[in-house]
Amino acid sequence: MLWLSSRAALMSWRGGSPLSNAPAENPLQALAKEFEKLGVDRVAAALDRELLRRAQDFAAGLQAYRRHPFRRAAPRTPVAWQEGNVRLLDYGSARKAPAVLVVPSLINRYYVLDLLPEQSFLRHLAASGLRPFVVDWGEPGAAERDFTLSDYIAGPLDRVLTKARDLTRGPVTIIGYCMGGLLALALALRRPSDTAALALLATPWDFHAERLEQAQDVLAARHGPDHVLASLRADAGPGGGGDQHPVDAGTAEGRGQTALTDGDEPSRSGTPSQAGATISSPVSSPASVWATSR
Repeated sequence: MLWLSSRAALMSWRGGSPLSNAPAENPLQALAKEFEKLGVDRVAAALDRELLRRAQDFAAGLQAYRRHPFRRAAPRTPVAWQEGNVRLLDYGSARKAPAVLVVPSLINRYYVLDLLPEQSFLRHLAASGLRPFVVDWGEPGAAERDFTLSDYIAGPLDRVLTKARDLTRGPVTIIGYCMGGLLALALALRRPSDTAALALLATPWDFHAERLEQAQDVLAARHGPDHVLASLRADAGPGGGGDQHPVDAGTAEGRGQTALTDGDEPSRSGTPSQAGATISSPVSSPASVWATSR
């Protein structure tokens, strides 16, 4: 996609549109002058040759990967629960050990956390005296065709936690990996009494870290410019670190926060204060969340 966007950017420049909305000192502006010297047609031809070369290299790499003789031996892991293509796998041999529910991304397969017997995060947890469960999302079928994130969180993921809690007869520690960390966070806020602790690994959080102006524009369009100014003042806080506010119906009201409650659909209300979570930004998307161990 990056290669194709380069070609599109060149065509946009030829049509008189700017290459970037970045400041004037952006290197792309100097590059545009080089295009004029060389001639746009020559640059386009060279770009097409490079795009073709990279696409061929990419295809060759995929073919080499598919032809590689290594095949991962699929371990036989007990299935504790299944609904459609979603399964809950039980990696724990110690039945009375503290339970850990691992939530992977919807995109990557769960066995990215169980590559080999000697390179397995899940087996390491089991060897450390825990009872790890992991969600195997499987392959989406007809039932999941129109699923939203709320459908996943309030549907199979919620029932997975119920099963893990019932099997171990107590609150469960939730570990979210990558995008699964966002799902785990929502699950923990939805089910605070069943969450013993929350850990997030390689989870993206601040999606506007490099696009602050874009984030402010989105807020202004949604809530008005006064809302943005209030957000910035609140984020600055004493010492510039931002005030921390508990996530409850009283403090979350009117701040644009969406949380999943015990119902089946997302709610504009906050989450109960007993969730044990604090938010550093009281207005926009929270910048940090901590879940306390029980």
